[in-house]
Amino acid sequence: MFFLLAFCIYCIFAFAGSYFGNVFFREIFGLLSPQFVDFSPHVTPFLIFGLLNWLFNRYLWRWIPFSTELGLFDFSGSWIGEVYHDDDTHFEAKIVIQQTFSRIFIEFSSGTFRGESFSAHIERSYRSDFVAELMYSYLFHRNSDPVGREGRKEGRSNLLLSKNSDQLEGTYFTSKGTRGRLSLKKAN
Repeated sequence: MFFLLAFCIYCIFAFAGSYFGNVFFREIFGLLSPQFVDFSPHVTPFLIFGLLNWLFNRYLWRWIPFSTELGLFDFSGSWIGEVYHDDDTHFEAKIVIQQTFSRIFIEFSSGTFRGESFSAHIERSYRSDFVAELMYSYLFHRNSDPVGREGRKEGRSNLLLSKNSDQLEGTYFTSKGTRGRLSLKKAN
């Protein structure tokens, strides 16, 4: 259903762009160059569709009415907090999430480790205090080994977004056998 809705929105943008774009170019730019008027019906729909696609992918998807009802949750931003290992140790961490309509990228950093996501999935959460869950897989390495000579390790994490979108709570586990929980607050 989600992809059907996205496809319908793209089609509306494409139609509006091709219709209004041709009228715009014919009346405004057609006065300046008659050759452009002959060329514009073929190029204008692609230009308008490309521009609207870019705008929707980057910005407009966040402001669609009832976007959270449709399952469009915005995790983007910087998140700062604590990571608690199962062995009762903890450390400060920062997660930066870059999200568009079609892509999401998570970068983790702490005093000791650095990691980047290679797979992510968002779905609605039916827990009472949270609205959405971000599940992602990542590769990480020690900060002292920036080229990964000691080897990159793999991990998985689940983060729950609070109802007011200012807090993330979750769990993680790694291929090294470590596991624990995360508690993060939005920094910006």
